[in-house]
Amino acid sequence: MSLYTKNKIYLIFSGIGFFFLLFGFLLLNQSMTIKRFSDEIDNIWMPGIIEINALNTAASDYRFSVAQYVISTDLNEREEIEQAMQQLTDEIVLKQSKYEPTIASNKERTLYQKMVKSYESYLPASKQAILFSKNNDTDKAAAQFRLNRSLFATFNSDLQKLVELNNKGSSDAAEQ
Repeated sequence: MSLYTKNKIYLIFSGIGFFFLLFGFLLLNQSMTIKRFSDEIDNIWMPGIIEINALNTAASDYRFSVAQYVISTDLNEREEIEQAMQQLTDEIVLKQSKYEPTIASNKERTLYQKMVKSYESYLPASKQAILFSKNNDTDKAAAQFRLNRSLFATFNSDLQKLVELNNKGSSDAAEQ
């Protein structure tokens, strides 16, 4: 075999090796990108989705419990409902504390702060309905509960925006 042929073969195999190396680098780079987005979904979006949905459920359950309390006349039942409402209030606080570290953007933080403010407006108003009900002033309790509807609707709307933002963020990260 001549020196020219050996050099040609060496050059061809070097070129093939270079392309395999380049291909391997591209695959490695792509797998690192996939891992980064997968980690983002696992560490930010999924915990956020879980906590914000649990918060949404607890808030709706709390609203339902207030309605049950207002219409109840049985003292034992009211006591059970009060305990359930306290547990739900505690759960809402817990879910908020678990959700806060998953906030990933200024937009999400702004929505979250708006939701917290609307919750802080709704909670005392709902407690006012409970107080009227405790004092057996059912007409005022029912009226207060109806007035709270708009406060809860605002709170629930803000909460729903966070749910949608987290679902969209997770979907966007998965598509990349």
